[in-house]
Amino acid sequence: MNKLILFLLLAVLSFSTLSAQTDIASINAANEYVSKEQWDNAITAFTDLIARDKYNGQFYLSLAESYYNKKEYKKSIENYMKGIEVGSFANVAAYNIACCYSLMGDAENTIKWIKTAEKYKYSNMEDALRKDSDFKNMLTNVKFKEYITPGNYSGSQKIERWKADITYLKERMEDTHYRIFDVLTKEQWDNEYSSLLNKIDGLDDEHIMTELAKIIASVGDGHTILFPSDKSDYKFQGYLIKFYKFKDGLYIKGITPEYAQYTGMKVTKIGQMTTEDALKKIAEVVPHDNIFGIDWKSVSYLTYNFCLYGLGINNSKDALKLELEDENGKKVNAEIKKAETDFLSSFHSSNPEGFVFANEKSSNPLPLYLKNASDNYWFEFLPDINFVYMQVNAIQNKKEEKLKDFYNRVFRFIDSNNVEGIIIDLRLNGGGNNQLNKYLVNNFIRHEKLNQKGKVFTIIGRNTFSAAMNLTSDLENNTQTIFIGEPTGSRPNFIGEINFIELPYSGLKVSASSRYWQKAASEDNRKWVFPEIYTPLSFSDYKNNVDPAMNAIYEYINYMKVK
Repeated sequence: MNKLILFLLLAVLSFSTLSAQTDIASINAANEYVSKEQWDNAITAFTDLIARDKYNGQFYLSLAESYYNKKEYKKSIENYMKGIEVGSFANVAAYNIACCYSLMGDAENTIKWIKTAEKYKYSNMEDALRKDSDFKNMLTNVKFKEYITPGNYSGSQKIERWKADITYLKERMEDTHYRIFDVLTKEQWDNEYSSLLNKIDGLDDEHIMTELAKIIASVGDGHTILFPSDKSDYKFQGYLIKFYKFKDGLYIKGITPEYAQYTGMKVTKIGQMTTEDALKKIAEVVPHDNIFGIDWKSVSYLTYNFCLYGLGINNSKDALKLELEDENGKKVNAEIKKAETDFLSSFHSSNPEGFVFANEKSSNPLPLYLKNASDNYWFEFLPDINFVYMQVNAIQNKKEEKLKDFYNRVFRFIDSNNVEGIIIDLRLNGGGNNQLNKYLVNNFIRHEKLNQKGKVFTIIGRNTFSAAMNLTSDLENNTQTIFIGEPTGSRPNFIGEINFIELPYSGLKVSASSRYWQKAASEDNRKWVFPEIYTPLSFSDYKNNVDPAMNAIYEYINYMKVK
């Protein structure tokens, strides 16, 4: 049973608009019974509320929850169905109906309502089916087992297991993705899977995983992603190297000490391909909302050995061959061995321990955006311009301080110190919980004096994605901010949300985006938010700890003062 619904009901009902026949005292009393788990009283209270207001779907769902806790599953199902009829949380209601049928031992209807919940875009179904105790008695049922793990293949039947995974993935993506045929036609989609199944007998694991990654990327949104398995055979492996695509080319930004001599060199060849050709090729497996999202994510995919090998970029699974160019234009050949350690945890750290970075020898101090890059959020006062610099690297609460409290603290500082403006840096922000964005917007609504042209700047870039993209749109819609930097890695209106499908045999996980986020007019087809002041980063900027975005802001502020 999805207990989230109870929280939602309590939150929504407390602020429900009252009709002529309902009153706040009755609603509060019903909520109190639920919070105290007094299910008989809750059933009586919500039955009475429904008699007075049959259009409020929240009442039906809360009544269904009460019957569920009384183990009166038929009555629970009846009220969940009524909730769906009036349009209240249909995905969760359908899932909870499946739970009720499971507890009644009805496998056929359990599966039917699981599929219904998927069509309503219930997220992370596989995880729920394996962990929710309501399905425990279904795990021995033949029909249910066949649904969650189709076929029964031995370890020696590797290709048959791959075929079962691929077939399972196709069906589940069609059921759960918000709009699977937004970029591809159904014919193209079907042909991609048919082509893979037809040639799979001659492929090794790396080529099969690469073909799957290509199909998943072809869906055309940045949240539909292939993730590694927990099983040792299908974990992602790769090379501990940090590439970055600067405006003047692809460079090694950072690398482990073993290969420190290559730090800061320009990459002219990857495996058998020129860098230009390798970047075009790797784009085939990169999930993306737009071309800037490819620039952001492709540097990670260039370190995954399965797709470098599977795409024919590199002819080895164990060593990455590179042709490099030093600062004098001299060509250097390098061979980087595959990491023996936990590759992904080391690689995806903002500042991997032990890496040697190209800007370390600069006599200039670190630019603000690199100063605390691993911190979710922080701020600093800039007395020379009387502005606050606030960097938000993830839309996630920290243990020591919630994001809401952080925003409030920043604006209290602004008020107490008569600060003239604020710089919001979102260029490294890949997202999080967009429900937290309102707390920043609310502060701007309360600070009319600050919310003026030339007093609010927002730095964006290719890494500005997901909930950070939502925040960018919120700032565009509700503030007088001036955007600086590079175009965002997503668009104002996008299909997103991480929604995991776990493949039964390989254990690979695939996210099939399950929601549509609209932050602009329906006819707004922008593929990104483009900055008013475009400040792409060169390798020389990075190496010398120069931040062209902040330089542009200083120039703007000083110009306005003179003007």
